[in-house]
Amino acid sequence: MKSFCARYAVGAAALPIPVLLASVLPASVLPVLFPPASALSVSLLPASVPSASVFPVAAAAQEDTKPKIDRARVILTAFFNQEFDDFVAASDETMKAKFTAPQAKGVWDQLNFRLGAYQSEASAKLTRKDGLDSVTFDARFERGFAHIRLVLDSAGRLTGFWLDRVEAEVPYKPPDYADFQAAQDRPIRVIADEKFPLEGFCCTPFGKPPYPAVVLVHGSGPQDEDETIGANKPFRDLSLGLATRDIVVLRYVKRSRAYPRAYAAPDWTPEREVLDDALAAIQLARKHNLVDPNQVYVLGHSLGGYLAPMLAEKDPKLAGMILMAANSRPLLTLMQEQMQYLSKLDGVEEDREKAVIDDIRKGTESIRAGKPEGTILGAPAAYWAGYEKLDPIAAALRTTTPMLFLQGERDYQVRMEDLELWKLRLNQRPNVEFRTYKRLNHLFIAGQGKGLSSPQEYTQAGHVHEQVVSDIADWILAKSPKKPAESEPPATEGEKPADPKPAEPKPAESKPVEPAPGDPNPPEPKPVPPPEPDPPR
Repeated sequence: MKSFCARYAVGAAALPIPVLLASVLPASVLPVLFPPASALSVSLLPASVPSASVFPVAAAAQEDTKPKIDRARVILTAFFNQEFDDFVAASDETMKAKFTAPQAKGVWDQLNFRLGAYQSEASAKLTRKDGLDSVTFDARFERGFAHIRLVLDSAGRLTGFWLDRVEAEVPYKPPDYADFQAAQDRPIRVIADEKFPLEGFCCTPFGKPPYPAVVLVHGSGPQDEDETIGANKPFRDLSLGLATRDIVVLRYVKRSRAYPRAYAAPDWTPEREVLDDALAAIQLARKHNLVDPNQVYVLGHSLGGYLAPMLAEKDPKLAGMILMAANSRPLLTLMQEQMQYLSKLDGVEEDREKAVIDDIRKGTESIRAGKPEGTILGAPAAYWAGYEKLDPIAAALRTTTPMLFLQGERDYQVRMEDLELWKLRLNQRPNVEFRTYKRLNHLFIAGQGKGLSSPQEYTQAGHVHEQVVSDIADWILAKSPKKPAESEPPATEGEKPADPKPAEPKPAESKPVEPAPGDPNPPEPKPVPPPEPDPPR
């Protein structure tokens, strides 16, 4: 498949890795779509040169700065011009063994898919450590920027290639259902560990408190506070939509995005990547002066939904949890399923794609045999093993927390099979509800066409469907204590008092119901009866 890597780079947003290095790998390159950068084994930087310990060039050594930057620029230009054989040929032997031309193309496909065409160089900076020169370029693209770092040896050969930061600059147009006169974003800081404070926002209504509150928990990868994926910001949609309905919403940047190299690979556990910060955000919500501390909910999307039952176990005071596109099956099972689906989208499955799928299968088998070996999509098997041992359904059965499951029927990342498994195990629980939406994809945005969606849909700007926001708000508000109705102020002199009961509206004329554009659950067409035959004369 020609665009396999680009498709996977977006498609894997439901899985935990930061970005893709070799062919389809989230690497300590691109902390953008997948697990923490340090969880990836293919760093392409010698182990003797930690990424955080490269120092500025001393003033006395400035004389050869320009030739080193120029050499790095020549190599990077080959990458931008898609001359991948020349790019790899500029490497030393160790680098060539790790990073082939097809793998370089995979990185370019992902970068180009996310940011568009390369446009210009904004700056270049040289640093030096242990005889190696590190040149960082601030590269500007059609839809954002990237900080790209090339490490050169004394002979000017490429020994390391890093995408330290990739930022898509996505313009945001609020959904029609959001009322800016009814809510406001205020900055917050979530602190589970003093070394890793996380910036975020609390979207608060302007009505009469106290309000229920919802904490949003990200899907896989190093996500920002809006869970920006392609041209879409589903968490900002949810924040504005729910705050318009008098619900406080907290969202924050994910730790693996803010601090991509905070830990060594085996130390990026589910707790450090997701759970600890979510629990801290829940406590922050309870202490908010506008929030009813007994009405704090958690909303997990994708991986966040998978982990939500563990949050409820750790915090039994949660008023409820909303699980959006939450997988019930293990992440590695979904990984294989997604890769197989994406590899066949154009009807052609290339050898490289088959090899990636086979690597996932072998790595998964090693983990399930209790002997994690090798890497899976660039991340060491030990990283994935931390998630493989989790059992969200068992955790859900151990809690009594109310649950609302939402699932788009066109979702190719987390499928209806996952929802059916949740149903099978939890259907007897009276406080568990399930909703599905025929036209919605993994981001709960409406799309067209039959069958499952594709990553290409994520490049088209849309919004979380209004029906989804309404279902979540209705579910939460139905469980919240009713606020006392505000009494009508007495009529001032010269005014007539308000009628105790408004006049009954006249019934509207009955008309056939047409499905609204983007309706997530369009009505099934009804058969038209044949005309009556003419009576005999």
